[in-house]
Amino acid sequence: MASKSVTTKTAETQPDPAAIAPRSRMSLVRTFAARLGVEPEKLIQTLKDTAFKQPHKDGKAGPEVTDSQMMALLVVANEYGLSPFLKEIYAFPAKGGGIVPVVSVDGWIKIINSRPELKSIEFDYPPDSADRADYYVGCTIDRHDRAKPISVREYFAECYRNTDPWNSHGRRMTRHKALIQCARIAFGFGGIYDPDEADRIANALAIDVTPQPNQKPATEPPKAIASDKPALANEEQLKHIREKLSDTEIPMSDALGQFQLEQLEALQFDQVQPLLDWIAKAGK
Repeated sequence: MASKSVTTKTAETQPDPAAIAPRSRMSLVRTFAARLGVEPEKLIQTLKDTAFKQPHKDGKAGPEVTDSQMMALLVVANEYGLSPFLKEIYAFPAKGGGIVPVVSVDGWIKIINSRPELKSIEFDYPPDSADRADYYVGCTIDRHDRAKPISVREYFAECYRNTDPWNSHGRRMTRHKALIQCARIAFGFGGIYDPDEADRIANALAIDVTPQPNQKPATEPPKAIASDKPALANEEQLKHIREKLSDTEIPMSDALGQFQLEQLEALQFDQVQPLLDWIAKAGK
């Protein structure tokens, strides 16, 4: 009888699983509200009005932002210690109910300088005589816990977009690109985008689906054409990994074996930093 009584008491004191998610959400909202000095009840609606940029076409507004999308932005902002009110982070609603979190240049600078591993940041530039077609900016980030710094070079011709910032401050925009890409490799930042990348995504999302006169709406929603394949490491990351393997004299086959890969080009984006960490340890 005693054993049965204990079992019943335990079952009665278990938290309601359905209440866990809302409780966790409200805790995050209160945390943000306290940090920003606003009322929790007004925080979500205020951020919906200010922190989300709606993709649109021909002046038509995008879909309404949901509470779940707003909470997703708060989770990312909390993870990186960014403030939506200071325009350090904002978002676009994404297809399927998700979000596209966008970090401004000020936000990127903040999260880079907040990393305790950061030792120094240096930029290098071509001669002043270089024309726009050959212009580049190199960025080098040195970490306290790495034997060698991480370097990335971004070219104006590859990054340029026909927008006001690029047309008026092309060299500065190229420097921003170099800093962000170098930081991604150095610290493994993932799941966030810079404004240029976000604009491309927003343009892809900005599709006018309003039925035209004398046009019947589709009886079934169109099937989404999407890829479930994870993002792969880019060429700069692969080049950096090859250089690290060469410097440490670690066989490529050993590195590929760590992630059961047949070739380095199959390495996923989120596997780059773990592989670099393994190389650093194995090379000692």
